[in-house]
Parts: sequence; C-alpha cells; structure tokens
Amino acid sequence: RKAGKDHNLVRGYRGGYLPTERRAIEKGLREGDIMAVVSTNALPYIPDQAAALRAMRALLKPGGRALVLHANMDCLYDRILLTLVKATVGRARYLPTRTLVKRMQEAGFRPGDVRRIVTNRWMPSVHMAEGLA
Repeated sequence: RKAGKDHNLVRGYRGGYLPTERRAIEKGLREGDIMAVVSTNALPYIPDQAAALRAMRALLKPGGRALVLHANMDCLYDRILLTLVKATVGRARYLPTRTLVKRMQEAGFRPGDVRRIVTNRWMPSVHMAEGLA
C-alpha cells in the first residue's frame, strides 16, 4: 500500500492511547505484523540492551527492519558531551556505533545502512543503524 492511504501503517507504542487502540497494537505485536521498529535514543537507558535488541528482532516479520538512532561515543568530542549528559540523567550506556552494529548482529539482525544524521556543534553526533530481519 502507498504511504498515506492507510493511517494504521505507522503506529507508536507509548502512552496516550485509548485501551482499544493499545489492544489493537498489542495484537499486531503478538501476531508478528510488525514491519519496522524504530528506537530513538532509548537504547542507552535500557539496562539489558542485548535483550531489548533480541525483542525488537522477535517482533519483526521476515524482511522487516529495525532503525536504532542513538548518540554515540565515536569521537572525543562526543564522549565529553555524553559524559556530561550521563551526569545529569543517570545511568545511560552509550555505545560506539561499531559496537551497536555488532550487538544488533548478535541479536539476529543482518547489517543494513549506518549513517550519521545529526552533526550540530553543540550536540553529540547521532547515528542511525539499520538491522534487517
């Protein structure tokens, strides 16, 4: 189906849904109707990152994709900025991009596209790592 034809093609899974909407989303999660999972800077805050990546992989249909956007520890500037962020928000565990890609492979993903998507001077670099189911 073409994008825009069916508003149910893309759904978030967070607070703010009515119970009937949440049950419909959860049904899709159980039945494997998921074509893509997107994580935006959530992984560093999950204690068991490997389990989270395995759960993402288990949700996807064959041919599905996971997109993990994350601030990374790839250069000294980013390490300094993220150390300051960790001091204010707690126990975040940021990974170098290479390590994230390796962990995604260990979770059962085939490697996809990896690219830098944010390069603001006052922000840490953000990369997107794609995993293919």
